[in-house]
This record gives sequence, structure tokens and C-alpha cells, in this order.
Amino acid sequence: MRSQRRVRFIGAAALTVVVTLSGGCVTGPGDAGPVGPTTTFTSTTSTSTTAASTTTTTTTSSTTTTTMLPPAGGIATEISAGDSHSCAAMSDGTARCWGWNGSGQLGDGTTIPSNVPVSVAGLTDVVAISAGSYPFACALLGDGTARCWGNNTFGQLGDGTTNDSLIPVAVTGLTGVTAISAGYARACAVLGDGTARCWGNDGGLGALGNGTGMDSSVPVEVAGLTGATAISAGGAVHVCARLADGTARCWGGGLYGMLGDGTFDSFPATPVAVLGLSDIVSISAGTYHTCAALSDGTARCWGSNLFGQIGSYGGNAATPTAVDGLTNVVGMSARGFRSCAVLADGTGRCWGYALLGDPGGGGSVVPVTVTGLTGAVAITTGGLHSCSLSSQGRARCWGAAVAVGDGTYQTAYGAVDVVGIP
Repeated sequence: MRSQRRVRFIGAAALTVVVTLSGGCVTGPGDAGPVGPTTTFTSTTSTSTTAASTTTTTTTSSTTTTTMLPPAGGIATEISAGDSHSCAAMSDGTARCWGWNGSGQLGDGTTIPSNVPVSVAGLTDVVAISAGSYPFACALLGDGTARCWGNNTFGQLGDGTTNDSLIPVAVTGLTGVTAISAGYARACAVLGDGTARCWGNDGGLGALGNGTGMDSSVPVEVAGLTGATAISAGGAVHVCARLADGTARCWGGGLYGMLGDGTFDSFPATPVAVLGLSDIVSISAGTYHTCAALSDGTARCWGSNLFGQIGSYGGNAATPTAVDGLTNVVGMSARGFRSCAVLADGTGRCWGYALLGDPGGGGSVVPVTVTGLTGAVAITTGGLHSCSLSSQGRARCWGAAVAVGDGTYQTAYGAVDVVGIP
């Protein structure tokens, strides 16, 4: 018997796909996957019979229309990998997080870890999300305010206290936010006027950028920074921002050259210019290094090269250095001692410390292809894992267990689907 099924998602973007039943699962374009328990069926069957004097042949055809509700929360619009957890902003304004949860960094009101996404409590208008180290996370809301949750040892939740929170709390006095980044026990935000605010851990080396060298549990203004469009707070003791003119500024500790200002021992508590770059598309600060994607599709990294995380042979670099053999880059992410890039063809490359997404799971000075990753448009790097997002909102992760969100507690040496996204 031959049977066809039309699968239609209800929502703003309706999609109808004709697939063929085989072995009880739905297969076909896009690998629609098994039909879930929320599916409803409408069937119409016609039967014709042809009779002869000695033989009767019966042919039956059946067409079934299946209506499937979209995944709860819609699809992912942004994804971010933290130290040991990951978070995603969803198209319906909610947020999901997964991974370890000892400090409440999943935001679901518990400290129970989860190897699949759980809903962040109370968020309904999320437009951007960022998962940090010293585990916490922050979200930007549609009204230009911000919420953070998780560990608050250094005041990185920005609520004026140092008390951990299992659910999102409002960042004090912050409005008009256009971009947000949760980093190493600190967070930073860009405002609509091109200035920036940071809060949490200063590290005593000026990472908050206000010139005091002191931690702050409420946002403080980054001194002298104007024209900012994006910011990355992922460094252990440094932060970097991209400006509207395609240049970049960094501040904080520069002991390995990660500020890109040509020195290995500068500690500016206010922003300094990154040398030689004027066409930056995106910028990302790792623990002791920094990377940028350029408009010509190449990439530059600088700072510590202990594990090959700047993507070139040799030692540390105090100025931007080309990543060997990397072209057609559309986005980058640096975190910990590793860097990753997404290419125009939807594949990914990673280099530096281990768990890059290659079958061997080892480190590499030169970029290696992430196994099984296709269709990606964004990439994010965490402590020991990385994640990607497709234009259809499909989330995939690889690396250390639990934080990859595939429903197992196994390390993933190639890209695996995050359960339920989409």
C-alpha cells in the first residue's frame, strides 16, 4: 500500500511538505521526523475494483493531511553558549536554557541541571540573550531593559546586590539597550546612543572600563566610548567593542596582548584602539584572546596563543593576526581557549583547545571542520562546548556533555540537535 502525508505547520510561516511513510516515521524533504502526539489526522480513502472472469484486483490509495503545531515557543532566533550551559531566545519572546544549573543559570527557579532546554521563568519579550561564565545569563527585552539570572558573586546580575537568583531580575537603571553580552562574571550593554555600560567583575584591571578598577553591582559607564554597535565581555580581564566605523576598542588587562594595541603589558582602565583594523563585522573576546570577522570574509585574532586559539603558528600576538586558511567568514565567536567561525556555505570551523567538533575531539592550531554541521548562520563558543543556529531556527551543539542539550549526558564530537529547538 502506498500512502502520502501532507505536513503543515500552523503559524505565520506555513509550510506544506509531501512526505512518504516508511517504517512508522515521517521521512522526506527536511527530515520532518516522527509525527508527535499533538498531531491530528483527516483521511479520505477511495477504492476501485476491476473484476475479470478469473481474477479480481483491488488497488487502494490513501492521502492523509496532517496538521502539526509548531514547537512550543516557536523557533530560536539567537543562541549563546556559556561556561557549562547554553541559552536561546525564541521567536515568541520567551527563552530556553539547558546544561548545569548549580547557581540557577538556567533561570527556571531550580538548581537542577537539564540536558534538554527548559523555560526561563517570567520572560515574554526577549529579543537577545547571552550566557556567561561564572555561570549566569542575561536577556535583552523589547522595551530596551535587561534581565539577568544565576550566580551573582561579583554583582554580575546588576541588581545592586551580590545575591544569586534562580529567576531573572531587572538590571538596575538600564534602559535603551540595543546589545548585551554576558562574560566572565561581568556583563556589558550597548545603548542606543552608542555608549556602553558594564557591571560585575572588574578584575582589578579595568575590565568595567570606568577607570576605577572596582567591581560594581550596578551598571557603570565605559569612559570615552562612543559609536559602539556591539560588545563582547567574554574575556577574563578584558572587554572589546565594535564601533559603527568598523574599528574596535578594548579595555582591561592586556598581559597577553589581547587588547590588540601592540603591547603585552598594558592595563588601560578605559578603551584603547585595536591597531590596523577598520572593516570589522563582528568581534568576540575569549579568556585571554580576541577575534574579529572582517568584511572581506577573513578573520583576525590576537592575544594568547597557548592552545593555538588565535589560529596561527607562533607565540602570543599583540596585534591582529590572520587566521590561517580561513575565508568566507560571516561570523565568529571566541570563548575560553578556543575560537569558532561560521562560513558563508553554512559550515563551521573551530581551532584552539580541545572539543572543537571534530571526530577526534583534540585541539588544533589551524581551523578544523565541525562534523555534521550544515546550514548554520551563527555560531557561539562556550567553555567546553559550542553551538550553532540555522536560518530556520535549528539549534545544534557539540562538545562537553549536558550543555549540548541533546537529551544525553555524553560528549558530542560532532554537531547534534538540541532537543525541541525547533
